[in-house]
Amino acid sequence: MPAYPIAVPPSPDSLLLELHRAHDGIVAAMEALIRLTWGAPPDRVLLCNARWALSRASAGRRLLWADILHFLAPVADREAALELRRLQDIDIALVRASADHVGRWTIAAILADWPGYCEASQAMRGRMISAMEAEKQILYPLLRSMGRPGPARDSAAMAPQTIMNHSSRAWPDRRAS
Repeated sequence: MPAYPIAVPPSPDSLLLELHRAHDGIVAAMEALIRLTWGAPPDRVLLCNARWALSRASAGRRLLWADILHFLAPVADREAALELRRLQDIDIALVRASADHVGRWTIAAILADWPGYCEASQAMRGRMISAMEAEKQILYPLLRSMGRPGPARDSAAMAPQTIMNHSSRAWPDRRAS
């Protein structure tokens, strides 16, 4: 036996499962932040922890996206390559928007303008949801088409969690409170 771990190359099925998990992790982190933004300004530590959890989940998804791109790019046909490029553009725009958001909304700025932060946070989460929806539309079918056929692929356990609706009905307007 080797004294070092042996890396197992990713499979379409393992990448798809990890992408489902990454999306679920982001949704869970968003839900925690949403609960905080529905009320009065929360405790500083709770706010920092919720923002950190969302940032960590998002960074994990971004690393996974790089692995998926590295896996798919060499075998993608022209149409798939264009879709992968579109996802890259979406991801780059999301990284920039996220960096701007975090830079603008320091903890001090948040506590000084809680309603403004709640509105900006809602908009940022909407962008994240749109990016995940694009990944679902493009990557899920690509990875499924390359994976093993069988009942496990179609099971409810592999079905993606529906990403929350970011319409005005699902996200209260902070200005109204």
